[in-house]
Amino acid sequence: MAPLKLDIDGVEDTTTAADTGDADSGAAVDERKLTVQSFLRALRAVRGEAFTDSEERPFVSVWIGKRLETRTVNETVEWLAARLFDQLGAVASRHVKSETEAHLLAMAQQKPQAHCVYVRFARLGDMVYLDLAERDSSRAVEIDRGGWRIVESPPVRFIRYRETSALCAPIRGGSVADLWQIVNIPHELDRACVVAFLVGAIAGQPAALILTGAAGSAKTSALVALRSLIDPTPEARAAPPKKEEDLFINATRAGMLSFDNLSEIPSWLSDAFARFITGTANLTRTLYTNSGQTMLRAR
Repeated sequence: MAPLKLDIDGVEDTTTAADTGDADSGAAVDERKLTVQSFLRALRAVRGEAFTDSEERPFVSVWIGKRLETRTVNETVEWLAARLFDQLGAVASRHVKSETEAHLLAMAQQKPQAHCVYVRFARLGDMVYLDLAERDSSRAVEIDRGGWRIVESPPVRFIRYRETSALCAPIRGGSVADLWQIVNIPHELDRACVVAFLVGAIAGQPAALILTGAAGSAKTSALVALRSLIDPTPEARAAPPKKEEDLFINATRAGMLSFDNLSEIPSWLSDAFARFITGTANLTRTLYTNSGQTMLRAR
């Protein structure tokens, strides 16, 4: 049977009519025809690069047109699988996906500490970048002593997780005084602390902000509003973590963390918050090993 030649954005793969199936007859796709090499060819088509960051965490960056996107290895495999299905109509088996992930992890180890990867906020020299996390866009706000501007392609690598929501693009002419119309913080000194906290978070100077007040004083509304200003997420009203490792894992997936209804802060969580703010690393046992350690450091 003569092979059909299919082109994936300049990458060629071959399969047979029996592999792809007849669209009219609804024949099943032969998933065995998608191999690790199919994934690697598709990755080369988007100029994919596997690497580890300064914390030795593996990532993959790909070019979508003029836009650079960075994903975890697992998310990259799933993204490539969806791309291959759209282009070839073929489904990858779980074994092929697992082998592809192992291959990308090995490739990443060949480029140790090649790039820094950031979530929402990044600092490069005297420049600060705020990722807008817009769909199909790499736009970010570039901030320096001279002001701010929106740039199409920031010179840093941002990663966006499922819980990363898009941030509204800023407009000129506003005032921080408008914030107090939607956030119930009446005292001037408290307002100054809130502004300092938000600016510090964007500039890479983390701190802890605790909102206290009587029942019905709109603490939760203030929490959601302040989080939405610089790092919106559907998980703004999260419950406190059960253990320190969870805190650091969550911190690697967001620009900031927010917790709602903490009636008390146990000593271990208070210590963990302090370590998180000062940038202390958290060491945890690497999954499926007895002696390996994974270092988690929140930026």
